[in-house]
Amino acid sequence: MARPDTDPAALRAADALTVLRDDPAAAAEEIQRRQEEIGFSYFVFGADFADRFAPVVAELAGR
Repeated sequence: MARPDTDPAALRAADALTVLRDDPAAAAEEIQRRQEEIGFSYFVFGADFADRFAPVVAELAGR
């Protein structure tokens, strides 16, 4: 969903809210960290990423 010239590593280094790790457990940890730090309770992503995000949902459901 990002522009082709987007640098995910630079976004991660800047602690951007728009990037999650590829590993479902790491992504779930990041979501929990963000929830504790800034209190958000919703995460929006495009339908094209639903299958890719499903393991993260499963990881969070098990916590």
